[in-house]
Amino acid sequence: MKNNVPTPLGTGQMLFKQEYIDNLATTTWYKVRNQLLADIWRITPFFDLLNTKGKIKEKVPNGRYWEIPFTYAKADQNQQWFGRGAEFSTAEKELWTRLQYHVKNFGDSLVRYFDDDVKNNSEAKIIDYITELVQNHKNTMGEALGKALWISGGPQAITTLPEIITTAPDTGVIGGIDRSVNPYVRNQVTTFTGNIADELIPTMRTMMNKCSMIKGSGRRTPDIVITTQAIYEAYEDEMLAMGRYEMNNKSRRVDLGLGDQYYKGAEMFWDPDCPDGNMYFLNSDTIEFVYDPKLWGEMTEWKYRYNSLDRYAQIVSRCELCFNNFQKNGVVTNIG
Repeated sequence: MKNNVPTPLGTGQMLFKQEYIDNLATTTWYKVRNQLLADIWRITPFFDLLNTKGKIKEKVPNGRYWEIPFTYAKADQNQQWFGRGAEFSTAEKELWTRLQYHVKNFGDSLVRYFDDDVKNNSEAKIIDYITELVQNHKNTMGEALGKALWISGGPQAITTLPEIITTAPDTGVIGGIDRSVNPYVRNQVTTFTGNIADELIPTMRTMMNKCSMIKGSGRRTPDIVITTQAIYEAYEDEMLAMGRYEMNNKSRRVDLGLGDQYYKGAEMFWDPDCPDGNMYFLNSDTIEFVYDPKLWGEMTEWKYRYNSLDRYAQIVSRCELCFNNFQKNGVVTNIG
């Protein structure tokens, strides 16, 4: 009698189901990707404000870098008052440079466990399962970007705001340019002294004016003020006591619960990850958050990990936070 080797029941069906879930997950991601990525910017007030000002931009990197052109001087060395027979100077002046920001890669793994694939049998359950998986990725991506704005993740992560607008602006390298020998890549900085009740408002006024002295294209004064919750509330107390409180009711940032006031026309809000004692004065015309349109929220193929029945795919992006005219930005530090 011929012996027949039994075929495991359901193997074909299971492979078909995995392929179906693979395709459904990929299709679901690309259907909702644009909306999900747009929602990410609303999680952090800073990114939300940049987005409303058109400062989150698609930009194809030049190899390993994003190059940001920067005009740091005026062609005014040949200007003169003159009389009859005067000769004009024809000297040339170096006016432009390019800041080079390294491309930073950001990714997250979507993991589908074999046990979860098996448990979700009906089409409705599978769709709910995939929707939850994608939603979780959106939430974790938004949280990671919000943290990366303030807390360094090392040389492979995006450059943080405190690294760009720094309390030690005459040290280090930014955009490939040495700050110790090039004043035009140094931001303004003031160390707070005294008590908040007497000195906070005067110090803020001085910093706002410092950032407004520098020539250059775009707006002259800062339009963003970011600080900690404690300092934000201290400023609010001072304004209420003076009867000069200016509400920011029209801003979308109010909905986030992290800001509802102005300072000299600049939107002011607090961020839970802002370094203690610091207040940042930022000019949005000098800021870009750039991303590679060819690699922004792209999903890899689904695959098995070695010696595992679970399925994995990665969602990958390339981005960086870039500034150009640093002298139009500043930080007040050591606010008690």
